[in-house]
Amino acid sequence: MVKAEVQGVPNYGGIDFDSTAPRQPLRKAVGLLAVAALLVVAVATVTLSTAETQQGSIMQSLATKKQPVKYGDTITLMNVYNNYMVVSANGRTFTGGYYGQNDRIRIVSPRGKSGQVQYGDTVSLVGQNNRYFTARYSAKVTCRAAVITTASQFITVGGTGPIMVGDKIAFKSMYGFMTGTPSGVRGDTPTVTSAEQYTVGIPGQEVGLAARPGLQYGQTVTLQNRFNEFLQSDPNGWVYLRGSNGDWNHFDVLSPLHRQGLVEYGDDVILRAHNTKMLSASPSANLEAIKLIPDQNCVWTLVGGMGVIHNLDQVALRGFMGFINARMGSARSSVDTSGHYNPTDNFVLQFNLHQSM
Repeated sequence: MVKAEVQGVPNYGGIDFDSTAPRQPLRKAVGLLAVAALLVVAVATVTLSTAETQQGSIMQSLATKKQPVKYGDTITLMNVYNNYMVVSANGRTFTGGYYGQNDRIRIVSPRGKSGQVQYGDTVSLVGQNNRYFTARYSAKVTCRAAVITTASQFITVGGTGPIMVGDKIAFKSMYGFMTGTPSGVRGDTPTVTSAEQYTVGIPGQEVGLAARPGLQYGQTVTLQNRFNEFLQSDPNGWVYLRGSNGDWNHFDVLSPLHRQGLVEYGDDVILRAHNTKMLSASPSANLEAIKLIPDQNCVWTLVGGMGVIHNLDQVALRGFMGFINARMGSARSSVDTSGHYNPTDNFVLQFNLHQSM
């Protein structure tokens, strides 16, 4: 402590003055502010983390939430081999790849119940032909019954509570449990194994095996070249090779001889575009779809292999002027008039496995 003098005037009052600045209170204030800032950041971080955790839990619960199966719903039944319980048009039941609507099975109550289907309920199954699954006296299961009988009723086995999409389920007939194979379905298996359990699915969202059926007359196909471009016609009949454009890619496979059934390599076909006109070659070798009544220019021979043509097979189309050129996209698709076949003439033929036949 020193005695201060102001402009040389003595300190007669005897008051002591400190010549140093009071720094200690300032340091305490700065320290308190820093601690408060850290606390605010920590609280904000914890709050944000909690919110993100809650949001993640909600999204996870929504993602894992299963859809219940109700009476009247149409479902698919997939076995342990990733094959589906399918029904042919004539009522034959077996397991295999899905095709069209053959794997769609409607679950109904023979007692008129409604609401969710529970494990232990008695149900009836309806195939794509609008007939009921029935276990015959030999225990062979067919789908030809027009009315529900005792042989058309099955008990759901495999758990407790409501049945959800994605659950596994077994069906018990009056003789035993239902077992499906590619050769048919029987309902006399005494115990449940993995072969008698079926995973419930949603039609159109199949994750199992698809059938690889042969192409049939009347089906709609697309023709894709090796550059991922499609043969397509616009509404005016101008034919291109360009990227996918919906219905413009579609052609109906028809027979100039009015044949039905499977299409094989070497067959003559007519391709009808989405504008209902037939694909043909003009005198200048350009492709067009402007003819309502087919003539010789509208007939194409399928070349590239032997036997029945299957989905995703490669084909070349030969007309009387030559092969349709599958080169990279251009303003106009045309026919190669050299008459020589080469790999650039190949298209990948594809048709929708879910289109009804």
